[in-house]
Amino acid sequence: MKLLLENYDLQSVELIQALKRETDTPEVLARLSQLEDILASYQFEQALSLLREWTE
Repeated sequence: MKLLLENYDLQSVELIQALKRETDTPEVLARLSQLEDILASYQFEQALSLLREWTE
C-alpha cells in the first residue's frame, strides 16, 4: 500500500476496499475507513503520513 500511495496510484483505494472486506477487526476497519475518506479527495500525502504513523 505504501508504494501505491507514494506513486499516487488510485489502486490504493481498491486495495483498501479489499482489505475492509477481509477484516472484521473494528480498529482495523476504522483505520481503513479513515484512509479511504482521505483518498476520496486525492490527499495521497496525508494518507501516506497517516499510514506511517500507524506503522511506527
